[in-house]
Amino acid sequence: MPEFAFADETFTTIGVVSNGYSVAGGVQETADIQCCPQDLPDPAPPNGVLAPFWTDLDGTGAPGVFAAELADGPNSWIVVEWRVNLVGTTSQRVFQQWLGVNGAEDVSFAYDPANLPAAPPSGELTVGAENSLGTAGEDLAPGADDPAPTEDLRVTSTPGPPGETLSYSFELKGVRAGTGEVRTTLRTPLVRGTTTDFDQITVEGT
Repeated sequence: MPEFAFADETFTTIGVVSNGYSVAGGVQETADIQCCPQDLPDPAPPNGVLAPFWTDLDGTGAPGVFAAELADGPNSWIVVEWRVNLVGTTSQRVFQQWLGVNGAEDVSFAYDPANLPAAPPSGELTVGAENSLGTAGEDLAPGADDPAPTEDLRVTSTPGPPGETLSYSFELKGVRAGTGEVRTTLRTPLVRGTTTDFDQITVEGT
């Protein structure tokens, strides 16, 4: 799919889950598919969540989930529309997610004002978004007493402050002249995955 920008990152894939949310960067594992909504942000998967109406939904007996690319002159969007039922019922909820694919962040959730999706009887509903680490985000719903959206919503983000720095040193012993590669790795719960640094070291003969 075309690139879209979100939370200071650029993505070319998105995973769409029937439970009313999508995952920027695609669904990577089973844990990315959850029926019960989280309060955002949440470092537990799924992360990179865009949730126009996250609750326990089901496509059985409903039209399902649709996606299309729409254009208006120079502007274009990837639009995802959910037409799904509350699980175990025939009570349908309809809503959309729009992703601008023009380089700048342009993310919004759209709802038919004549057919606003009501919150489920359980009250378990999240409307909001979070970054790909699950460390920053926000619930956008009006409030806990009535978490359902009442109008279209726009998702905006600002880059976080610069992170901390780390300095380290080590000693190497050259056993013969030549150039070799030294690899160092760093693992921390504050950064996803492993940070790896490669350095070319030259040992000169005497």
